[in-house]
Amino acid sequence: MTDGMSSRKHARDTDSSQDGAAVALPREGAAVALPRDGAAVARENIDDALAVIFGEVGDRGASKTTAQATATGEAETAAEDEPAPRRATAAPSLGSATDAPSLDEPAPSLDETEDEAAFSPAVDEEPRRWPVWQLVVTACIVFIVTTGALTFFLRHTMAQQAAEQAAIKAEGDAYLNEAISLIQEADVVVIALDTASKNQVTEEALPQLEVLLDQCPSTQTTLDGAIDKAQLAQDTYTTDEDHQLAQHAIDAAEARKDMLNLSSRLTSYDIAAMQCAVEFSQAWDLLVAADGDMRSAVEIADDGGREAVSEAVGYNQAALDKLMQAEDALGRAGALFAEADFTSVIDYLTAKKASVELAIASDEAVLNDDIAEARRLNDEFVVKDTEVVELAQQIPTEPMSLIVSTYDTATGPLRTSYQEARDRAADADAFLRVYVGVDVQ
Repeated sequence: MTDGMSSRKHARDTDSSQDGAAVALPREGAAVALPRDGAAVARENIDDALAVIFGEVGDRGASKTTAQATATGEAETAAEDEPAPRRATAAPSLGSATDAPSLDEPAPSLDETEDEAAFSPAVDEEPRRWPVWQLVVTACIVFIVTTGALTFFLRHTMAQQAAEQAAIKAEGDAYLNEAISLIQEADVVVIALDTASKNQVTEEALPQLEVLLDQCPSTQTTLDGAIDKAQLAQDTYTTDEDHQLAQHAIDAAEARKDMLNLSSRLTSYDIAAMQCAVEFSQAWDLLVAADGDMRSAVEIADDGGREAVSEAVGYNQAALDKLMQAEDALGRAGALFAEADFTSVIDYLTAKKASVELAIASDEAVLNDDIAEARRLNDEFVVKDTEVVELAQQIPTEPMSLIVSTYDTATGPLRTSYQEARDRAADADAFLRVYVGVDVQ
């Protein structure tokens, strides 16, 4: 038996020498690295894929690295404890000599293989999930980041919108300021006419009133420009309050246009009535003077002398001249203020002039010694003079009332409308003063 074992040992040594490589046999109890089957490798690959999905690659990788390092350390420790094998003259091959199993150790049993397979994770193993606290923390972080980004976006958007609104309001304010400036420019004429409409018109004020009337068309144009600017402001503004502000500026300008239109008509009536009154007063003074001359002629003619009759003719002729001048003045008065009705005065003047002419003709007949003609003409004079007296009674006690009453009738509705426009302007001006601090009259 000993010889046989020696022979086999010698034969292995001889075979090893011939192969040129010494085989190192592991000691008993040393770990043997066995190759894993394909199913185990596939399972591990699947586990790695699932770990990537659920964020566990780092944990599994760290575990694998630790396990591999442990296995490597145990292998190195076993290699150090094993005695060095005998070697032939040739260097060992890089083949699988170190991985080959020991000939003295039995092959792994089927049960061990099944245990190893059972140890490997199954393919359908349920993947590991994140802990709840990690999900909560992640959700909080996502919420905070999203909320911060949304808040920043909203603030930026709101700031941008606020800047845009401020620019729009500034543009509207610029238009509105121009409108108010034009209103204030127009007020120079509007206020002057308003003052004139409340005061009694005098002859000395007529030139100034005529100048104001000449400025009315250009003032209307100025107010039209104010309305256009206020309308632009209203179209530019975006808030209801600003729209109302622009609308009140429009109302203020439109009310002033109405005031200007009405006050110019009233002022025209003022000028016409005043000029008419001046002419009518002159005509009336001439009528009174003519009546005085006629009375003087009658008193002188009563003396009965030829010289007295001749002097009476002179007075009557002067009276006739005055009556003709009064007729011209009365015609001018009627032309200046057509609304005035001077019919009663005109009828009186016409009859008075006719009676004076009869008196002159009668006196001249006396001077010509034509007594019959003188009597006939005197009878006609008496009839006409009676007519003159009756017509004089048709004239008002205050003849100037013929102008005043007509003026009041013509201007009454205009004054009512003017006061309404003035009130509208005052209301709009009050709103402008409250909201923008502009002191418009």
